[in-house]
This record gives sequence, structure tokens and C-alpha cells, in this order.
Amino acid sequence: MQYDEPAFRLALNQDAMATEKLAEGIRAFIADAEKLEALMQAA
Repeated sequence: MQYDEPAFRLALNQDAMATEKLAEGIRAFIADAEKLEALMQAA
């Protein structure tokens, strides 16, 4: 199965779990990036 970008976005938005897990992963990545930046500034 192949998707173009609009079809991929539609499929992603129709899958509530995929949408929530993606958002959760992005939030965790941002939190970890902020922690890393704080550690680098403290060093």
C-alpha cells in the first residue's frame, strides 16, 4: 500500500490511537530536548 501525503494525513487523522500516540511522542521528545538543553547549559 502506498500513500501520498494527503491520503496519509487523512488515514492518520481517522485513527484516534495513532493521532494520540504521535502527539504523546512529540510531547515527550520536546520535554527530553528541554532537559538535555538544561543539562548542557549547566555543564
